[in-house]
Formats: sequence, structure tokens, C-alpha cells
Amino acid sequence: KEGGTIVTHPLVFTGDHLLVNARVDGEARLEIQDENGEPIPGFSLNDCQPLHGDSVGHIASWQQGEDISALSDQTVRLKITLRDAKLYALQFKAESHE
Repeated sequence: KEGGTIVTHPLVFTGDHLLVNARVDGEARLEIQDENGEPIPGFSLNDCQPLHGDSVGHIASWQQGEDISALSDQTVRLKITLRDAKLYALQFKAESHE
């Protein structure tokens, strides 16, 4: 099946989770890179748990989990690889800790 790669411009986010709205019949993976395009250790494509299925709220997760709060307020880039998948939106979200 067809696939592709998307790399965002540098961005700064706040939050502790990355939600992905995508229809994934094959596989999708996400990588968080530093502002120079180098994978941040623990957030590489190989560390990413592949996304499958159709959801407006896939939660991106890596081997150490889904919490990305340590990268909040830093300049990063996102790299997304898609195989037989359609990406509709990305959203950084802060979980309420009440």
C-alpha cells in the first residue's frame, strides 16, 4: 500500500498528550524531533507504538508511555510516517489532574 512521511515546521506546544485524528488501515508512527530534525531519545519512530484503526482520538505512545509533558514549551518538530493511512488532525492536550 502507499505511504508517506510528513515533517512539521518547528513548533512549541503545551500539554502532556498528543492526540491523532486518523484513519489507519495499515500503520502510522510518530516521532518527536528537536528543532534541528534529530529524533529526541525515547520519542523516535522505532520507539513509537504503531497506530491502527479509525479514531478521532488516537493517543500517540512510545515505549516509555504517552506522557510528553517533559517536552512541553520546547521547540520541536513532528515526523509522521503513514502506510495505508489518512491523517486528519493533530492536537496537543493537557489532561486535567484533579
